[in-house]
Amino acid sequence: VGDRGWEVHHVTVTRVPGYGFGIAVSGGRDNPHFINGDPAIAISDVLKAGPAEGKLHVNDRIISANGVSLEGADYAQAVRVLRDSGHTVLLVVKRRIQNVQTSSGSPSTPPGHRLTLTRNNKKDDFGIVLGCRLYVREVTREGTGAKPGDIVTRIGSVTAENMSLKEAKKIMDQCKDRLSIVVSRDCSNSNSHNHHQSSGKVGEGGGEYLSGASYSSQNLYVPPPTRQTLEDKSNLAPRGRSRGPLMDVSLSQLDLPATPTVDPPRPPPPRLEDYYSSRRQLYEEETALGQRSSKQPMPDPRFITFQKEGSVGVRLTGGNETGVFVTAVQPGSPAALQGLQPGDKILKVNDMDMKGVTREEAVLFLLSLQEQIDLIVQYRRQDYEQVVGSGRGDSFHIKTHFHYEQPEKGEMSFRSGDVFHVVDTLHNGVVGSWQVFRIGRNNQEVQKGIIPNKARAEELATAQFNATKKELSASESRGSFFRRRRGSHRRSKSLGRDHWDDVVFSDSVSKFPAYERVVLRHTGFIRPVVLFGPVADLAREKLLKDFPDKFTSP
Repeated sequence: VGDRGWEVHHVTVTRVPGYGFGIAVSGGRDNPHFINGDPAIAISDVLKAGPAEGKLHVNDRIISANGVSLEGADYAQAVRVLRDSGHTVLLVVKRRIQNVQTSSGSPSTPPGHRLTLTRNNKKDDFGIVLGCRLYVREVTREGTGAKPGDIVTRIGSVTAENMSLKEAKKIMDQCKDRLSIVVSRDCSNSNSHNHHQSSGKVGEGGGEYLSGASYSSQNLYVPPPTRQTLEDKSNLAPRGRSRGPLMDVSLSQLDLPATPTVDPPRPPPPRLEDYYSSRRQLYEEETALGQRSSKQPMPDPRFITFQKEGSVGVRLTGGNETGVFVTAVQPGSPAALQGLQPGDKILKVNDMDMKGVTREEAVLFLLSLQEQIDLIVQYRRQDYEQVVGSGRGDSFHIKTHFHYEQPEKGEMSFRSGDVFHVVDTLHNGVVGSWQVFRIGRNNQEVQKGIIPNKARAEELATAQFNATKKELSASESRGSFFRRRRGSHRRSKSLGRDHWDDVVFSDSVSKFPAYERVVLRHTGFIRPVVLFGPVADLAREKLLKDFPDKFTSP
């Protein structure tokens, strides 16, 4: 046993392909604890099923590695020593002594206090005033970091003491996509101190990320909820597995000195943004199609080249959302002889990057190539099976700029200005039609159907604009100059709203493409609303009363 409350362990860890030493470290002289300034190098994560699991614990302080002292070392020096330790490293670490157990085997808990309150008559009180406290009754989604029984002490910047449930709900409803809360957790609900506070921010992923900025002097960390997404990310992984060196992980959030009756807390894992860009891009690709197990590292990309003989002999699946995958290869074709196989993700075709390319665009580009075809592919069977199983592929939105009122059999009609969600640009495996969902009110998908693809739509729109232009030119050529003006004036009055664009843009075929790619955006600022009329005051009061979360009076 070393210092009071600490014990020293000698641990030997062997490097394993795909894991490295299976640990991540934080701290250092140049990156000390943000409150107490502890400069120790600490274990911040231990990969599940890795070589260090069961040997090292999160929050272990590393004293030395292979005889090289790391006490007082900066972060970069510690990582360099560990990476250069060879196949095996002997670590000397110190660890907080575990909880002192009672005779029954459970941690000792403070005894309760039984009080007897009296009063002289029913009209008097008992000498105390009870208050209501907000607490977490139930956790409906995993990964939030909250636990049932947590006492909520602050919601956003407002203290939750004596706050009613209705007031708390109103504050939470006013938050858009991020909410910061502070909770208090007693020892019966967790292994931390009696009053553990945490600040949780609900981000886009719906999870809660703990922040040390609002911790009190007694605060300890709870296990971070997002560790699963980082199980295959070790900042001591072997160089062969990583596609680039890993950046120094800035983790200064180590636990504070605790009594021997407290379990060592867990600091947060390495932050995702602390990896180099190549690593971050790899993580984003894996997240889009499901997280990949650390036991199955991706194969290296392959270069395949062959001479086109007639057809390409390849069938594709996927699209701009998931990437383009090979789903079938004609036996005996040049592509098959060169090793192209189902499950290969096409990264490049003749130096053309296939990222964001729709399935139709990929097929048309392959068909347009004449002789030699050069492919860079990567075998990603797991991602391929997810694409096939989910039916995902293409996904983007378009806005139409022409009328399609006499559709072909099986297709939907539409008007200029309609919005569609395109989910398949190669419907039934044939070029010419797109499978879409019509977007109705409140941006809901209201109807599924087929519309012409972009090439056909351009032809239809061109023909429509040319016909309108010809009709307007013929009508304006009749009569004198004044009659043409009067006729144009009368005609403009009779034109409906749907045909007004035809007149405005009659001097050219079209000011817009037949289909325009669009993205739904929500304004990130408060917009002023001005009400006029005799009931403006009543309308303003009703809006403020019925929708206090959406309207406010300046």
